Amino acid sequence: MVNKPWHPAQNAHPVAWALANGRHADEYGLILRKRTGPSSFVYELYDVAGNLVATFQSGDEAAAAGWERYLEANAVRHHLVAKREAEHGPWKRLP
Repeated sequence: MVNKPWHPAQNAHPVAWALANGRHADEYGLILRKRTGPSSFVYELYDVAGNLVATFQSGDEAAAAGWERYLEANAVRHHLVAKREAEHGPWKRLP
């Protein structure tokens, strides 16, 4: 095993997560972890405009709430795609 010199990045811990729909890669939110005590944290959910949406006790809760907001915001688009696919079949990429 090779000893690597110490680097400040070794003290880095994740405190922010971008929420993005992996299929389309459009970001729909941000989660920030904030320390509230010696060993306690809260997770703040922000929208894409940078507005605080809500505060949660876990990152999983914040991510789930962000996904629900994304689905609600895109409900019309999803409905139109589903309607088109019902009428014309699934959309296919050209080769």
